[in-house]
Amino acid sequence: MEDKKFLVKGNAMQSISIFVKEKYPEQYGKWLSKLPDKVSAFYKSIILEGDWYPAEFVKPASELIAEMFFDGDKAQAYYEIGKYSFNRSYEKTYKPVYEGTEKDVLFNLMSGIVGLYFNFGHVEIEQENNKVTYIFKDFPVFLADNFWRILGFIEQMFFHFYKKPIKQECFFVKTNQNMGDGHTIYYFD
Repeated sequence: MEDKKFLVKGNAMQSISIFVKEKYPEQYGKWLSKLPDKVSAFYKSIILEGDWYPAEFVKPASELIAEMFFDGDKAQAYYEIGKYSFNRSYEKTYKPVYEGTEKDVLFNLMSGIVGLYFNFGHVEIEQENNKVTYIFKDFPVFLADNFWRILGFIEQMFFHFYKKPIKQECFFVKTNQNMGDGHTIYYFD
């Protein structure tokens, strides 16, 4: 497994298993049984929302979701988990914070989203007219697929508030052997 210095918040970990339990309830037991023993034991345990856990449990659980429910498409699986995570977080926690928020304030709120769920990486935001660029800096390469999860979260948030899809471009750039930066550009009408 990967280096344990990379940590993920408990509520982000919970979202993975709850996603399977709610979206594919008849397959939840099979999903747990196909996970490596250590990972399965982790998701069967009590995961506290506010605690930090080793990131090594994210990848095998999410990749198995991709294999079982998304024809192996990891980007789509992570993206859907991210959308689900926004909906769950919004209803449980963020509704009073986000409701009625102006677009520019909302863009800037998203710069802190990475730090709420991961102890690695950060986000830089560039705004120009109807274009907003998020640059996800210093992501460990072995967790690069989480970039798609964050995109799903952000895009679901935008869709929730603007009630229409947004145009986007996104890509991940490896900056060295172990780290990389994800770039996503959103265009608003």
